[in-house]
Parts: sequence; structure tokens; C-alpha cells
Amino acid sequence: MIIETHHTMILIGDESVARVDLPAENSGDLIWSSRLERPEYSGLGESVALALADGPQISGRVWVLTEEVWSGTVTLENEIVKAIPAGQLDLTLALQAEEESGISPFDSRLGHVSLSNSGRKATWWVVQAEQTQLDDVAQAISRCSGGLSGLGAMNLSPDQLIAVFEDEDPLAYTTFARQWLENRLTNANSIPVIEKQDRVEESATPFRNALIVTAILLATTAAMQVHGERRLSESKAVLSRMVQYEKQLKKDLDRSESVARLALDAQKEREALQKREVQRLSTIQRRQSEWLAATKRPSQVLKALETTADKSHWIQRIELNHREVMLSGLAIDCLSVSKLLARLETELGALVSEVQPAEMEVLSSNGLVQFELKLVLEEGLIAPSTPQLVVQGRIANRAH
Repeated sequence: MIIETHHTMILIGDESVARVDLPAENSGDLIWSSRLERPEYSGLGESVALALADGPQISGRVWVLTEEVWSGTVTLENEIVKAIPAGQLDLTLALQAEEESGISPFDSRLGHVSLSNSGRKATWWVVQAEQTQLDDVAQAISRCSGGLSGLGAMNLSPDQLIAVFEDEDPLAYTTFARQWLENRLTNANSIPVIEKQDRVEESATPFRNALIVTAILLATTAAMQVHGERRLSESKAVLSRMVQYEKQLKKDLDRSESVARLALDAQKEREALQKREVQRLSTIQRRQSEWLAATKRPSQVLKALETTADKSHWIQRIELNHREVMLSGLAIDCLSVSKLLARLETELGALVSEVQPAEMEVLSSNGLVQFELKLVLEEGLIAPSTPQLVVQGRIANRAH
């Protein structure tokens, strides 16, 4: 069953993640609370997903508080504020805060509330997060069919953080969550949060941002010149940072193109390696097939000799050397040798390409015919590394 909640607070510490679900009306009731151990090296998105998985399905607004975003104050001269183009206050504050936050103004989002505005200066309370952090949190919430209302800082000292997360009583973190939400809902301008917005369109590239910042800085420079050399020096420092940003943007573009070329070269090399591997495996399989076929040839030759054996001839020596099989022996007469040749050619069939007598001689001692036959096997039927096979026997001389 889905419990209808209206506000889900997720508090993310170094080692713990807490979740508190509160109703929309300020009734003081608590719908759900839990505290979990945060996995080591887990990011904000993973921690949010862990908290949402432990408890009822969300049905309302989700607020995420963590100390992994930057929070601080930013002060600008009122003359500079007046010169800022419409809609570019966030980018100006991000540029001014970069030295302390260490976060690039081009890859971040911030929320701010005004703290004071005297005759000469204006001060804002700013909370800033990297764009990837905000995207990870928003995606984790959207996967649970919810929407991110705001990402903010807890703004607690180390001792206060320990008290909130490590106190055995869950009242510690539920009380903090309830008080923070009450302050935010009572006065939206009291606490800054970063609200989720769609990413800018393709036209808002870093180069477009650079042009906007350039306009801001030119206006800032003009305002500072009115107020003397000190402000002009500050303007030069900011302008110098802008030049560095433009150089960095160009380097990033060149690096992206280099990475793309390397990826294409790696893909071509991988395809070539795959092709060579396929050819190598094909060669191995072919050689294995040839070897298996070759191991059967000696037995086939011996079987043919067994089939053609009779009392008209005697085989004394069998020599198998690569493609040639040499048969030596004795026969009663030349006709018996011719019959043996014909029968061997019939028995061996496609195994041989040539059957021929290499030598015949009538022995004067006993009248027998000493013969030597050569069988030439078909190409490819014997592997190149087939060892030489020799079978040799003896026969007694026939009496006169």
C-alpha cells in the first residue's frame, strides 16, 4: 500500500543516511523515519536511492540536505550589482564564489537568498553544487516517481553533525528535519536551496556562457573604474580569470577531439585484431582437421594391404614418408605384381593420386620377382609434420 506523504527529508552525512517523512499540514505527526549506514565511497545519488528504498513509496516533495555542497556568503558592490545583465545574477555569484568554493561556475548550480543590502554592498547566502551532483540526486528521486524540491546544505558544525546522526535516539535527526522544513516553508527566503531545473539547450554551450560572463565582467570593470584604482585592480584579476576560462574551454574542446580520434583509432585496431584472431582460429581448425585425417592414413594403407594379401606375393618393407608410401617385397611373377597394383589402386581409391611400380627384378637365386611399388597420396591428406613410418619383415628363400 502506498502511504500518501507530502514531504520527504533525506539527510546525508559522512557515514549515515537518514530519512524523515512528514505530512503537509503542521500536525506534528511523523509518518516514517529511518537511519541507515552509508556505504563507503557512495555518491549523493546512491545515498538518496538507498534512503528511498528503505520505507514507503514517496508521494510528494523531496528535500535533500548534505554537507557535500558548498555553503557561504558572497558580497558584491552595489554598483556592480546594477551593471549585471538581467538573469545573470546566479552566474555572477558563482564566479565570485569560485575562489572559496573551488567549483567551476560553468558546471554548477546554486541557490541564494539575500542577507543584507547596505548603501554600498549587497550580501547573499549561497549554496552551490556541481551539476553532476544535482543530476544524480534528481535521477535517483525520479526513478522512485518523485520530484526534487531542493538540494541544500545542513550548515552544521562537526559536533552538531555527530549529534544528529550518531545519537541513539531517532528524535535527534527527526527534530532537525522538522525544524528545517518548518523554517523553509514559513519563509522561503530564509534558507537557500538549489532547485532542479531542466538542463540548458544545446545553444547554451560553454562558449555562450563565456560571452555572457564577458559582458558581465565588462560591466563590472566599468563600475569599478568609477570607484578608483583598487576596484580596477580587482576587475583586472577577475578579467584574468575569465581569460583563463576561455583558454581552458579551448583546451577542453581540443582534448575532446583528441579523445574522439583516439577512440576511433582504437576501434579500428580492435576490429583488425578481431579479424586476425578469426583467421588464426580458422587456420588452427583447418590444421587440426588435416592432422586428424592424417593420423588415419597409415591404418588405411595397412588395411588395404591386408585386404589385397594372398599367396602370390609377400610384402617385406612398408615405408611411409610424407606423401609417398614405398612397398617392397617378393612375388611369384610379374603378373602377380600387376594384379597387386590394380587391387591397391581399387582399395585405396581417392586416398592416392598415383600407384606405380618403382622397380622390379627377377632373382636368379630362386626365380622370384623382387619388386618395389610407390603410392603417392593426395595433397593435404598427410600433415607436413607427419613422421616417417617404416614396417619391415623377412621371408625365407624359396627352395629350387
